[in-house]
Amino acid sequence: MKSFKQIVSLDQIIDYWKEYVPKPPDLHAFAFFLYSDLSQKVAKYVNRYINILDEMIGPKFTVFVVDRFKEYVSKYSPSSKSKKWDEVTGAGPVVSGVISSLREGPFDIARHFEIDVEDVPCMIFFQHIEDTDVVVYPLDSKWGHSRLTKEFKGITSDVYDSISQFDDTIQNNMTQPEWITVMEAFWDKLCKRFTKRRRKVKFVKMVSSIGTLLTKIREVIS
Repeated sequence: MKSFKQIVSLDQIIDYWKEYVPKPPDLHAFAFFLYSDLSQKVAKYVNRYINILDEMIGPKFTVFVVDRFKEYVSKYSPSSKSKKWDEVTGAGPVVSGVISSLREGPFDIARHFEIDVEDVPCMIFFQHIEDTDVVVYPLDSKWGHSRLTKEFKGITSDVYDSISQFDDTIQNNMTQPEWITVMEAFWDKLCKRFTKRRRKVKFVKMVSSIGTLLTKIREVIS
C-alpha cells in the first residue's frame, strides 16, 4: 500500500478495498477515527499534527479520519501554502487513507456503526470491509497534547508489535484457511493489547458488515 493514498468519497473506500485487503505476507490494521468539534483538543491535535501522525502510523496501519480539516488550519498548520496542507484541507485528497471531506457527521456515523455517541471521540478498529466485529477504542476529550501523543504512539506500537509476532509464520503461498487463521490470531493479540492499554475498550458485534454500512451511509449523503 502506498504511503499516500487519495480518497475523496465513501465510494472509493469500497472501490479501492481490493488494494487495502491484507494478503500474505502483509498483515494490516484499519480504523475509522471519529471526533467532533466538541472534542476541541483532539480536533486541534489531529489538524496540527496530521502529517506527523501519517508518518508515524506507517504502511501497515490505515486510519480514516472523518474531518474537514478547515476550522483550525489557519492557526495550526505549519504553512498555509504547504502542498500537503493544501491537499488535506482541500476538496478531499487524503494522506495515507485519511479522509477529509465526508458530509456525514461523526455522531451519525457512530450510530450507523451501532456505537454510543458517548464513546465519541474514538477509533473503530476492523480487519476487513466484510467484518461485523469491530473494536471501539474510546479517547478522552479532555486529553492534552502529551496524553494524545502517548496514546497514538501506544496504539501504533500495539499494531506493529502484534504484526511482528507473525513475521516467521506468514508465507506467500499460504492457503486461504491458513491465512484466515493467522489474521484471526493477529486480531486476537491486538485486541488483548488494546484491552490492556485502555480498559474502556469495547467489542461491538454489528448486524451488518462494514461494507453494507458504508453503502447505507453513502446513500444517506448522496
